[in-house]
Amino acid sequence: MAKRFPDFTKPYFPGTGRAAGRSALFYAALLLGTLFLSGCPHPVGWSGGTEGEAEYLMSWAEMVSRFESDAEVAGPVVYKLSRSDENSGPVDPLLGGLSCPGELIIEGNGKTVTLTEAGSLLTVGQGVTLTLRNITLKGFTGNEAALVTVDGGTALLEKGGVIRDNENLQQTGGGVCLNAGSFYLAGGEISNNRANYGGGVFIGAALSASGDGTFYLSGGELRDNYAGYGGGIYAHTDPGGGVFLTGGTILKNTASWGGGMYLEGMGSHEISGAAVVKENSAMITGGVHAEFFTMKGGSIRNNIGLHSGGGVSVSGEFKMSGGSISDNIVKSVRYDPAYGYAAVNDYYGSGVALENNAAKFTMSGTAVVTRDTVGGKRGASGMDSVIIYVDGPLTANPAANIILDVTEYSAAPKKTVVGGDLSGTNNFHRFLVYGEESRVHYMGYLEP
Repeated sequence: MAKRFPDFTKPYFPGTGRAAGRSALFYAALLLGTLFLSGCPHPVGWSGGTEGEAEYLMSWAEMVSRFESDAEVAGPVVYKLSRSDENSGPVDPLLGGLSCPGELIIEGNGKTVTLTEAGSLLTVGQGVTLTLRNITLKGFTGNEAALVTVDGGTALLEKGGVIRDNENLQQTGGGVCLNAGSFYLAGGEISNNRANYGGGVFIGAALSASGDGTFYLSGGELRDNYAGYGGGIYAHTDPGGGVFLTGGTILKNTASWGGGMYLEGMGSHEISGAAVVKENSAMITGGVHAEFFTMKGGSIRNNIGLHSGGGVSVSGEFKMSGGSISDNIVKSVRYDPAYGYAAVNDYYGSGVALENNAAKFTMSGTAVVTRDTVGGKRGASGMDSVIIYVDGPLTANPAANIILDVTEYSAAPKKTVVGGDLSGTNNFHRFLVYGEESRVHYMGYLEP
């Protein structure tokens, strides 16, 4: 561990009990010589820090004043704030405003900073890396921006960090608006925020334009946010951006479309590890509404869609090689202990719903849809009738329960319900058909 400099504002050296006498002058001279050689002075308020790191003890207002001075410091800057809560207007100098070095850590010491004027409380621009720990940022109803905006820089929310209680009337992102750059949620929470697109987090260049921003969730929670599209997260990204969930939880968010997440565009969107999407609700798709989406682990469970798609709805392609989808609900349902919840009459699955006849759902590996159904295609003449494609051996049996209009699929000519690799470990027999005694023939169509 790097040695910390002594604090000369105190009458005794830490751990020695000796008075600050002549030896203090010696150490002070040594320190001033070091600063002279480094060329980066430490202004009033500096309280030490590891070598190459400046550390300050001050209020939020003093910190903002420090931003505005744009003084240079060597190494990362750590601001440790006083406990007393404060109000603040927008702080814009983070928009590329620091020239040396652009790496800031705000250690809030449990305090709350409340935004009092319209705008983003913090804006993180190109070349700036901002870490928030043990601090609550609080917005207000009727704001005209996200509480935190990332516009080319990098922001990290760690343990004890909270972004909450903000409404963005300008539609894009209640808690966070990620126009470009990266946002890491590693602890803490983004909660009780509201916007038309992305109640918790919006990712995109603008309302109708894709961007290359990237959002990472490895810990903490996105919860109790509300939106028209994407209660927890709305993402409209191009191939350079995306949403990556490896841990943490998205829960109890609400939307018209995509209670947990609404994902569109050509970006990479992926769930893996121990990530959980649960207890979200929406008119259409309680859990994840996606154009393109990959699931390698984690779980999507206990979400509610009033119409189609309790767990996942897909309009493009959904690849699932691991993880589980279970116990999701389409509100107008019947319940069967053997199969779980299934939509009545419309043949949309409670676990996975295919939104159109071009949508594709591919399963392999340890993927399982249990106590749920997969469906959405009618199987009418001239349409792609395949409900599930198989891409390699499956381990779960059954791997999924399929819901469909059996009269359509049983009529001649027989229509394929499961496609792809059906040979490996009897993949074709790993699917049940809801409400029927049928299983899938080795050629992929239904058999009694």
